[in-house]
Amino acid sequence: MTAAATRPWLGHASPLATVRVTQHAAADGNVVGLVNVPSDGLYQRSHFPGFAVFPGVFVAELCGRLALELVDQTPVPWAVTKICALRLVAPVYPGDRLEISAQRNLSELIAPGCRAVSVRSRVTRAGRVVATARLTIEPQR
Repeated sequence: MTAAATRPWLGHASPLATVRVTQHAAADGNVVGLVNVPSDGLYQRSHFPGFAVFPGVFVAELCGRLALELVDQTPVPWAVTKICALRLVAPVYPGDRLEISAQRNLSELIAPGCRAVSVRSRVTRAGRVVATARLTIEPQR
């Protein structure tokens, strides 16, 4: 989902509109991204009052953003159509630096006529896993 698509629901841009994912391609064709979690988001202060954490749905959105980078060079636009699994194993705190990896299912080819691609993501902080996700991305027609 794009930031523009969230405006009708939220009445404004997504809270993650200003969060940048710095990515680079891994040697195996997968994508790895680095994210600095903002330390001043209103959504963090109100998510668990008195115990600021980065909402899990935002972790899922960041996984989706990186998954779409796997198909960025294709001629048709793609979108995340399903979160098949999301496991949050540790809280993400304001100011954390996350590393997110996205790997497509190697048996699926990103080619004309391809209907869907399964992507596995892993989110780590200082080398420790904080979340894993399995997403489906599909070309938009």
